Formats: sequence, structure tokens, C-alpha cells
Amino acid sequence: MAGTKRTFDEMARADQPTGLPPKTASLLETELWSDLTIKCQEREFHVHKVIVGLQSEPLAAHFKPPFIESAGVVNLPDDESEILASLVQFFYTGDFTIESIQLFDTPPSKVNKNMDVALQPVEEVEVVEGGAVREVGEDYEMERTQTPSEPLITVVKVYIMADKYDVPALKKLATTKYMDLLQTEWGSESFSQSLELLFDQTMESDRMLKDVAIAFAGGKAQELMDREDFVSMIKENGDIGAEVFKACLALSKVREASAPMAQLPNPACVSTLPNHPPTAEQEDRPKTSSQNLYEEPVNDNFIDFHFHTQRKRSFDIMSGPSGLSPMTAGLLESGKYSDLTLKTSDGKVYQLHRSVVCLQSKPLAACVDGNFMEANTKTIDLKDDDPYTVDLFIKFLYTADYDVPKMPVTSHDPAVVNTTEPNQLLVHTKVYILAEKYDVSALKVVASKKFQSSLSSYGLSEFFVTSLELMFTQTPENDRLLKDLALKFAGNNYRELADRGDFIALCRHNGEVASEVIKAIASIPLSERCPNCTKTAELNPAKLYYTCDYGYMHYFN
Repeated sequence: MAGTKRTFDEMARADQPTGLPPKTASLLETELWSDLTIKCQEREFHVHKVIVGLQSEPLAAHFKPPFIESAGVVNLPDDESEILASLVQFFYTGDFTIESIQLFDTPPSKVNKNMDVALQPVEEVEVVEGGAVREVGEDYEMERTQTPSEPLITVVKVYIMADKYDVPALKKLATTKYMDLLQTEWGSESFSQSLELLFDQTMESDRMLKDVAIAFAGGKAQELMDREDFVSMIKENGDIGAEVFKACLALSKVREASAPMAQLPNPACVSTLPNHPPTAEQEDRPKTSSQNLYEEPVNDNFIDFHFHTQRKRSFDIMSGPSGLSPMTAGLLESGKYSDLTLKTSDGKVYQLHRSVVCLQSKPLAACVDGNFMEANTKTIDLKDDDPYTVDLFIKFLYTADYDVPKMPVTSHDPAVVNTTEPNQLLVHTKVYILAEKYDVSALKVVASKKFQSSLSSYGLSEFFVTSLELMFTQTPENDRLLKDLALKFAGNNYRELADRGDFIALCRHNGEVASEVIKAIASIPLSERCPNCTKTAELNPAKLYYTCDYGYMHYFN
């Protein structure tokens, strides 16, 4: 890609709230683990089958046997490289940008603010520095380039390509961008050209962007019919003319229905005055609502209503700001486009993807990219890690979450735990430790929250003691996220924990745990309640005592 490339460390930051989605953009720029090249005219895009194929089935078909492109190169000579670049950008970022979005390189230098009629023909034309053309009239002066940008046409072309390659989420995004551009670009010739292009290169049944454009044209028909380019386009395209006519007709009916309301007093005001009940004329006039009043521009609900796909898909499309993330879950089960194998000590084999796994874990990425055996075999063996924990770890990499199955509660005693189920506290602790080992900070945050939620059920059990020991022996000393949660709970429940022999034994054998628990207990504010006024005050040992209004005194002995 053009421009200076940033390194993986610069782009794949560890502070992202969820694993994969925000980081996929880095893969496009760094081209790490690319296994597919798309050629279009003079440009090449080094991409990933798992990202491209997951979002576009027509493109996925190109790199499957028996197509020649299955070797890893896809040629798209009939497409525009600039528009294809927008498609690829969307695959990785969930968005696309439009270069040179302004219609004119130089803004208007003078416009007559009192002008209420169409601009008159210019009186002079002169060439100025930079190849611009300056048009000078009596009350109007503007500088513009000879080749103005046409963002409306660009967005329509992106929409058409999204339809060609079956990317409905991109069609919806292009429609939204088109709506935004209409507010400033509708008066240019590109609006007429975009309408003509849209009706010429999309199926008749494809209505999403057409309905937006036609509805807007209907609302601006009076101004547009004064434009020669728009009138000429209507004459040459009867279908578009008929659509605009219908939009104008529908709008005129709405205006006629709402006209009586503008001529009559507001019933909400008149009827509230003394001796002024609603008049018969007010009772009989047409009722209107926000549902049948024309609004401009068309809102997002309009797009959602028309957002549909006609093709059947083998996986669900979940459009979102990140594009890829919600789709990756199915890859874990199917192994589609896999280029990495991971094995665990129980013999289980996972068919994974470097662009998913290595992007979120730098240590695992180093195994694949460094001078290790895994770099040649593309196989990682996690024989030293707990298989159950690894399974949850992998699920998080593909779904940004993980679940531990819950068994029915057999006792109301929080100290009694059903031993047939994986204990929540212990599992979340092990997941946290594995996330620390493989540098997946987002998983550490998720595991900590799940650990905290499980404290109410399992905090006073033997598993809390075991978890406390694990986090102090298998995480770095400066790793405080999970430790602080556990210690706060221990400080608030030290009386109950003091009755547990295993907790006391842990404190005796691990001075660091004992020291931290004592600090947690000492940091908890103490309070005393007066038996007379029930007033509660915080006790400060430095003051030795406190008194209330009733003279109640508490001494520290």
C-alpha cells in the first residue's frame, strides 16, 4: 500500500477493548501473514483469505479449486482499482474514505448573499495560476478546478461493487455516505450522473440506494428541473423520470394534507384558554402524523427498512463498526481458510488462522514468524498448558468472549460447591494467567470481570483460596488487576476466611499473600453505631475515640 508502513507494534496496540476487530486494519497496512494477492489494473492488494473470503462469497469462490486463482492470486481486470481499494479498506476497517471530497479545490471567494434567483451567466473567464478557471460576474466570483471531484459517483460505484461481490454491509454504509453527501453535492452535475449510473448498473429489484436518491430528487424537483443536466438525464431515462414523478406526487399529497394545519390556530393552545373548546373545523380537519410527513434527508430507519439481501448465505452477516469480528466465530468450527494448527496435551487439534490468533498474541506470533520450528510447520504445540483453559482462550480469540457451563446449585451453603462442574473462580483465574502468558490484555479484563461476578457464589469456598495462591505464584509481581479484586474481597470477608484452615495455611506458607491481606484489611474503614441514636461514625484509631450527640463514646483498647 502507498505511504510509509507502520510496524506491528505501532498498530496492534494492547489497549483495545476487544481482541480482533480494532486491529484488523493493521493487517492491511503491514501485510503480515498475507496469503492472497488481488491484482487490479496496475495495483496489487496483499490480503488474507480469511478476511476477504469471509465477507464476500463471490471473491471466496475465486480462490477455491478448480479456479486458477486458488494458487493465491486473484485477477480483477474489469474493476476500477480505486473503487476496489475502498472495498478492501472496508473489509479490514468496516469503513471507507473518499479522497478529494470537496467539490472545488478553492472555496468560493465571494457570493452575493442577497441573491435569491439563479446565478446569471458569467461575463469573463480567465485562467489563473494552478490551472484553475476564474469566472467573474457582476455579483459573483468563484474559483474552481477544471476537473472537479465527484464523490457522489464514487460512492455509487462503491455501492455497485458491493452488490457485485455480495457485501450487503458495505451497501448500507455507502447508502449512508451518499445521504450525507447529498446535503452539499445535490446541486452538482454528479447527482444526475450518479442517478443514471445507479439505475444502469444495478438490478431493478435493488431499491436501497435508489429509494434514497429518488426521494431526495422528489423533494428538490423544483430546483432540479431548472438544471439542464438533470432535465436532459430525465428525458433520456424514462424510468428515472417516472420514479421522480411518483416521488413528487406523493410529496404533494402530503403537503396538501398538512396545509389546513398551517392555516388554523394551534388547537393545543386555543382549547386550553377559558371558554375556547375545539371548534368543529378543528375537529373535522385531516389528521396527520410524523409518519406521513415528508422528512429530508431520509433517516437511518429508511435504510434499515430497505436493507435486505436476495442471495442465500452460508453464514450470517452481522454488520457493525468493525465488519469482520462477529463473523469469526464460525471459522473456529469450520476451519475454513485455516493456515495455522494448534495442538493441546489431550490430543485435540485446532485449525486456526494466523490473522486471528497472531494478531492478538505477540508471543504466539513470534513462534510462527521467528526462528522456531513452528515457523516452518505452522503448528504450535501447547503441551504445557491446561487443555480446558486453552479451549476457552481460543474461543475468546474468535468471539471476544468465553463461557463456563454452569451446573444446578445443590446447596445454599456458599462453601459447598458442586465438584462435577469446573469451578468458576478457578477457571477464570487460569484463563487470566494464560492471557498474561500469551499477552492478550483484553482477555485479562474479561476474565477479571467474570472472576468478580463469581465471588458472590464461590468467594468463601476452597476455590477462592486456590485461586489466590495461583495468582500470586503464576503472575508477575506488578500484575495487580486480578490480585486487587481478590484482596478486596478477602479484606471485606476476613472474619469468615479466618475460620478456614486452608486460608490460614496459605497465609503461613506465603508471606506475600499474608502481607497483602493484612494491607487489605487495614485499608477498610471501621465504623461504630451508637445504641441510642443509631448514628454511625467512622472510627479513626489515631483519635482513640469518638462521641456522638448522646454522649456515646467508643474507646480503642
